[in-house]
Amino acid sequence: DRLDHMLLTESTVAALHRGKANGKPWFEIEFTRQNHRETIAANAVIVATPTDAAAEILKSLSGQFPAAFARIEYAPVAVVSAGYRREQIRQPVNGFGFLVPRSEKLRVLGTVWNSSLFPGRAPDGMASFTSFAGGATDPGLFDMSDDEIRETICGEVARVLGISGAPLIARVQRYTRALPQYNLGHSATIATLGGLASSVPGLFLAGNYLSGPSIGSCVEQANQTADAVRVYLASIGATGAGSVAHA
Repeated sequence: DRLDHMLLTESTVAALHRGKANGKPWFEIEFTRQNHRETIAANAVIVATPTDAAAEILKSLSGQFPAAFARIEYAPVAVVSAGYRREQIRQPVNGFGFLVPRSEKLRVLGTVWNSSLFPGRAPDGMASFTSFAGGATDPGLFDMSDDEIRETICGEVARVLGISGAPLIARVQRYTRALPQYNLGHSATIATLGGLASSVPGLFLAGNYLSGPSIGSCVEQANQTADAVRVYLASIGATGAGSVAHA
């Protein structure tokens, strides 16, 4: 609401160029919105996309960006959302949810009890859950059909929570590039990306591949990035609306 017309959605960034105006560094961002090509200018740019999109956006600034981003691997995750009547659930579901260690031999990685965490996530007398499956330890899950994934994961959650009967509603969403993998050499890759970004004043990177994929880590990193951008804009004497573009 506060951003109002400054927030552009359903837009695809095509290229990012760098130059100077009135002695101050600036960026020109080419993007497509509603089948029209447009450009905007900004003193600073935050790229908070997954690595494949970031590589495409930043390759015009340095040919080294794509190679560095390509070293970061992702694991696929299937998300199963399901809704039940409260009387179907034998176990109390007052809390965050549960995680499943691989030693339990279940395919579900964990389940979040959405309706216990946030208001408005389920009608009265109902409960909504979000479960996750797949990941680096079970990539073969993606060979299954949506129906097979739904039946498998809902069946396992039912056994854990003592749920009787099928969910009233359930759907499966697939994310082939869901979780960045912090494999051997990841720290060196991040250092390389940090060096490349630092060589382009006004460019900032943010994302779950940098300092942790959890929501808490991403929020903390976002706050730190915002502070760094404020310091940068003050250093070049550029402040106010329109100074920053966030991809």
